[in-house]
Amino acid sequence: MKINEINDYYEKACIGVFPFVGGHRVTVLQKGLYKKLKSNYRGVTYKNNKVMLFGYYWVPDDFIVVPNNIDITEGKERLINYYENKGFKKIDKAPSLKTVEFEEDSFIYKSVLNQYKLENNGKNKTNNKSTQRL
Repeated sequence: MKINEINDYYEKACIGVFPFVGGHRVTVLQKGLYKKLKSNYRGVTYKNNKVMLFGYYWVPDDFIVVPNNIDITEGKERLINYYENKGFKKIDKAPSLKTVEFEEDSFIYKSVLNQYKLENNGKNKTNNKSTQRL
């Protein structure tokens, strides 16, 4: 699989843009892949012997973010109860999110590494030729 095909796959699998988590509103975060609002690169790349997915966040679980200092209205309380009953974890701030890294034995890692080696005549050299630029 080529890097552009992998990038297209993740573009389509994305839920949407990661929402702003403010201090005065309830935010629902479904488990899945979100685009970063701003990103210089969006896609897979090989860097420092790692294959990473830049420009995206992976939310590892279903969350409902309810800041501590928020005024809970009746509507917000219904929303919170609805999502808690669906199994969402209630947290008071945005979860810490990391860049997605692929395991060395994964198909994506092997595909990206092979393409970089082809582009660099078999050398394990880092460059960003195959990363999609916004």
